[in-house]
Amino acid sequence: MAVQAALAIVTLLQGYVAVTFLGLLVSQLTRPNVTVNQLWPITAGFLGIIFGLAVLGYWLNMHAQANGWSAWFGMQAMTNKKMLTVTYPTFIDPKFRDNYAAANTSINYSGGFATFITEIVNSVCGLLVAVLLSGASLVALFGARSTQTTTLAQFANSPWLLILMLFIIAIPVVAAFPLAKLSGRFTQKFYQYNIQFNRIGEYYIQKVFEDYSIGKVIRIFDPHDHLVHHFGEMNRTQIKQDNKLLTQATAVRSLNNIVLSVIVGALYVVVGIKGLAGAISIGAVIAYVGYLQQVISALTTMMDTVGTSAATLKGLDQFIDFIEYPDAPATGKLPVEKRLDNEYAIKVDDVSFRYPGAKAWSLRHVTLDFKVGQRLALVGPNGSGKTTLIKLLTRLAEPTEGHILLNGIDIQKYDIHEYQQIFAVVFQDYRLFAFSVADNVAVNTHKDPARMKRALTLAGVWDKVQTLPKQADTSLTKNIDPDGVDISGGEAQKIAIARAWYKDAPFIILDEPTAALDPVSEYEIYQRFDDLMENKTAIYVSHRMSSTRFSQRIVVLDHGEIVEDGTHESLMQAKGLYYRLFEAQAQYYTSDKIKEERKNADATYAIS
Repeated sequence: MAVQAALAIVTLLQGYVAVTFLGLLVSQLTRPNVTVNQLWPITAGFLGIIFGLAVLGYWLNMHAQANGWSAWFGMQAMTNKKMLTVTYPTFIDPKFRDNYAAANTSINYSGGFATFITEIVNSVCGLLVAVLLSGASLVALFGARSTQTTTLAQFANSPWLLILMLFIIAIPVVAAFPLAKLSGRFTQKFYQYNIQFNRIGEYYIQKVFEDYSIGKVIRIFDPHDHLVHHFGEMNRTQIKQDNKLLTQATAVRSLNNIVLSVIVGALYVVVGIKGLAGAISIGAVIAYVGYLQQVISALTTMMDTVGTSAATLKGLDQFIDFIEYPDAPATGKLPVEKRLDNEYAIKVDDVSFRYPGAKAWSLRHVTLDFKVGQRLALVGPNGSGKTTLIKLLTRLAEPTEGHILLNGIDIQKYDIHEYQQIFAVVFQDYRLFAFSVADNVAVNTHKDPARMKRALTLAGVWDKVQTLPKQADTSLTKNIDPDGVDISGGEAQKIAIARAWYKDAPFIILDEPTAALDPVSEYEIYQRFDDLMENKTAIYVSHRMSSTRFSQRIVVLDHGEIVEDGTHESLMQAKGLYYRLFEAQAQYYTSDKIKEERKNADATYAIS
């Protein structure tokens, strides 16, 4: 604000200094026997000070623009941080999303705080300075013709004076074209440089920070805001280079302003000829033309600011409403016990859940124990509540009724970031980032090449990764890397599975993890995972039955309630919902079918 205020004052002083020095010049002109040699020192001093103020104004303008960009990026950073730090129920709340869209519109189209402050400071400073320096308004008759017969008077009355004024005015106009052309070159460089950064920025903003499913991945795998810090570093790099390019472009544009400022002084000298001829008072030329011009300009600017302030303030209100949007953050503070034996037991105790605004219950009176090291399959038709239960287990949502306990303690009492680190999840609506394969698997953890190879091998995609241009360092998609590659849905799903195994969490949850895979690939992935779960607790969530043959316990959900619980053999004998679901899909998982499909399938991946 101080820089903007100083810039506004310097801009006004350019006009007032011109008026003051021109008054001194006129005083000299009205003295008897004045010579040209006596006028040069005053004229040179006047032009020198005007030039100095113009240069100072350019410097202040450069910093004011930099501050404006910093304010804009600061507001963007605040909105992005809000999106990443709210709880997941708030994150998916439609009203919250609407507020986010309104806040973004405010930042991008109304200009935000920087524009508002600039308009207010310029108009207030302009009006105050103009009123203080102008004093009382006086009316003068300008345009009266001189009655003298001198050569100067004849020139003042002749059209040559007008021609001279037009010539002087034409100077900055003619100079503006080449200067604008040169400035345009720097501006073009600025836009070219920002193309890639804008692509990355748009990806972060539109995908990483906004996408519902990625929001879950970040909260599970990136509790320390690694992505926020990375985005901040990228912004700082961009701002530094942008400031350099904008400084060059602004410097060229400001040359035209400097020329214009000098020309204004020359115009006052020319107008003073009319006063020297006795047509009007030279002091009146300076005071009435200069001061009143400033007052009119200040009043016009103030009225314009008042007229547009309502829309600006409304936009700022939308931004503030978003930043202050109420959220109920997790309050638990207990640390999660670090156990090398992975002895973590979870109990779901009479839990019911209903989404905000919904009338129907997604889960109703669910009681379930997850025993340490057990392979448990959650199966059921679409919409039976399987994914909702996983959200409750991972604290992406809170039970409407009932409690979930970890080693006998309500999970809401634990620190949410520590608690979520005991889970590695492949969500039903999983997402990969447009980063390298390695970054997708390791996310923000230290990259262990050996473990990464093992994870990708277990997921059945290691050989495919080896064929990519940069192998594990190859970017996925071309969203931010022109050399990135597109992979199939099945391959993407396998990388998501590798990410879950790489995390080495006590609980591995596979929520419809093989929906994009063919039956053979699905069968082989479950077989590999089951062999290498060691003492981890595995939860398979699916409406496809391939996972159940590798599970020690099968829980069947229907309409939000547990309807069956047992082993594959016991549930098949019961001939209930599980039996009907399995029989409907059994043709895809017979030995003969698998043997036939394997003729064209990928070779089995060895574990080394």
